[in-house]
Amino acid sequence: MISINPINDLRPDVLLIPITTKPAPLRVPLTQPPPVTGLEEKSYAKCESLGPVHKMRLKKRIGKVSPEQISDIENGVRKVLGL
Repeated sequence: MISINPINDLRPDVLLIPITTKPAPLRVPLTQPPPVTGLEEKSYAKCESLGPVHKMRLKKRIGKVSPEQISDIENGVRKVLGL
C-alpha cells in the first residue's frame, strides 16, 4: 500500500502499486532479497499503475520493502504524476 494509515483506516479502499516481473522505464526494481519482499522472482513496482483496490480484495501480506525502497517508489510515483 502506498496510501497512509489514517486514510486507510477511514476508507474501504487503499492505494496500491502493483508488482510485476517485467522491467520498464517507470518501474522501480525491488532489490531486497526474497525473504524480505516475499517475492520469488526479480520484481518491479509499477509506479505508472497506481490505483485504488477495495480492502476486501486483499488476502494477506506477503512481504515488505525497506524505507529506502519506499523512497525510490515514491520518486517513481512523482515522475509519473509530474510532481
